[in-house]
Amino acid sequence: MSTHGSEHPRTIVMTGGTDGFGAVAAARLAVRPRVRLLRGTRRPGSGA
Repeated sequence: MSTHGSEHPRTIVMTGGTDGFGAVAAARLAVRPRVRLLRGTRRPGSGA
């Protein structure tokens, strides 16, 4: 992931698709420096 010279942290919000391929992507993003990954659900009550 290119930060184009920025030292500011990036926040990535994943509102769904965190199973299967999404879980792989989330795991790879979570270990990147200066990246904050927020995972959640699309609808209240649909689980975490």
